Amino acid sequence: MNEAIQPLSPTAFLSCSLRNEDGGFVNFIARVAHACGFVPCGTVGKYAASPIPLWQHMLDGIKTTDCLIVAATPRYIQQDVADKQKTKTGIPEMLHVESAMAFAQGKPVLVFVQPGTDVGPFLPLVTEYITVDERNRPDVEKKWPLIVNYFESARRIVEERRKNENTRQLVNLTVGGLAFFGAIAIIDYVLGEDQKPKRRGASSRRFR
Repeated sequence: MNEAIQPLSPTAFLSCSLRNEDGGFVNFIARVAHACGFVPCGTVGKYAASPIPLWQHMLDGIKTTDCLIVAATPRYIQQDVADKQKTKTGIPEMLHVESAMAFAQGKPVLVFVQPGTDVGPFLPLVTEYITVDERNRPDVEKKWPLIVNYFESARRIVEERRKNENTRQLVNLTVGGLAFFGAIAIIDYVLGEDQKPKRRGASSRRFR
């Protein structure tokens, strides 16, 4: 029976807080990703551990996944120096670092924000983000079509990147092969007829 080969599900490095109080939102985003056909993975301390520097472990994980999903939850209270009345809640610094790494690698970045969280100036420049309250079913239902569209857009980007990568590998293999055989022809020409390798089975004797 011939069946169409299904493409591998996109893998997503999940950038998130590891605090217990943020677990509800983080696990909700992981389930959303699974429901949309993505595989959350890579999170240092949640899905992966290794005896190497933290930044290297993060970068390695991001390089080997198709995209980055940020589950943005509040960590710090930030206050305006000039106006003490202006305060906001910012996200953990590691989320900024991982987002920057993914952006530098050209990976799609999907950001989901828990209400009341300020994502800072960088992420809005990199991607659109969706604020969703996992404790509010009507809010989730209202935004579900947008969330699905968000993931489908990311899937198209991932598939295009995979296609381009496969094409690039094929081109490199072809060019490498052509370069090898081209080099043989050039060497034959440079060395002249007397230095060409003899074909197997060919006799070097001349018949009178």
